[in-house]
Amino acid sequence: MPCYMGSDKGPIRQAIASKLPKIVEFLGNNRFLGGNEVTYIDFYFFELIQLMQHVQPSLFQTYPTLADYCRNV
Repeated sequence: MPCYMGSDKGPIRQAIASKLPKIVEFLGNNRFLGGNEVTYIDFYFFELIQLMQHVQPSLFQTYPTLADYCRNV
C-alpha cells in the first residue's frame, strides 16, 4: 500500500484515478453514500477525501461532486 507521507505520491494518485470514479458514480446525485441520511461510512469517507485532497490538491476540480458531498457531511 502506498504511503501518503512519502515523497513519491504517484502510486497514490494512480490508486485515486483507478478507484475513485466508481465511488463518485455510486454517489451519483445522493447527498450521502447511503442516500439522504448520513451514516458512519460518510464520516470515514470524508476523512479519506481530506487525505486524497492532501495528495492531489485538484481533487475537487476533477470531481466537483465530492466538494458538494463534503459540504453535506
